[in-house]
Amino acid sequence: MNSALLQTKIAFGYAKAASAVGGLFDLYRPTSSNIPLAPANKIASLPAAFSVHAMGNFDFAKPADDRGPFFHALVDASQIKVGDYLVSEQGGASPYYIAACDALSPPLAVQTNRVVTVWTPGPAHPLGVSYVSGTVAATPANSQVGTANEVALMSVWPASVLYDGRVGGKAMLPEDAGAARWQMLLPACAGVEIRAGSIVTDDLSERYIVTSAQATRFGWRLTAQQAVT
Repeated sequence: MNSALLQTKIAFGYAKAASAVGGLFDLYRPTSSNIPLAPANKIASLPAAFSVHAMGNFDFAKPADDRGPFFHALVDASQIKVGDYLVSEQGGASPYYIAACDALSPPLAVQTNRVVTVWTPGPAHPLGVSYVSGTVAATPANSQVGTANEVALMSVWPASVLYDGRVGGKAMLPEDAGAARWQMLLPACAGVEIRAGSIVTDDLSERYIVTSAQATRFGWRLTAQQAVT
């Protein structure tokens, strides 16, 4: 049996299993850097289920926890591409995006928990990176606002944003606590280059400075420091 035929059979098996145990999800395929979950980007509805990442196995007996955002996607692999989003039609669950769809392996998905916009930074301020000017406002549905002179690179993208400790030494007093550090995962977007120094805002009106940006085959992996006003 050749690999293409085997992959077709595997995808058919995933689709059949998803129909039995999964729920309906809307499939979105981003077409630009702006609002990937816009109605015009919805291309299908299909059954899907997600299990905790477990070395290539679907393990629905193991509950999810907050240690990582990776899941195996039980879904018709012939219908999805890397970078696609899956959003439950029943609501309540965070969107997932497809991070990898390798031949003969279960699709790898990332569960998102925030909605972010990535900006090119404005001119440097003499007070340093912890200085934030202006007003930052955000709404989870459709908009996030940067400060003057910032230009949005990726607007309103569901992403994984997980706490990764604090920057600085040992805190002796409450005011000694350093800025929070965060790990962010989001899909790659054609034509967009995120660099250290880029700004990220989210749907909670938080603001972050990217300290490292790595483009991987799974998308963007960012380390960011929470801005201190």
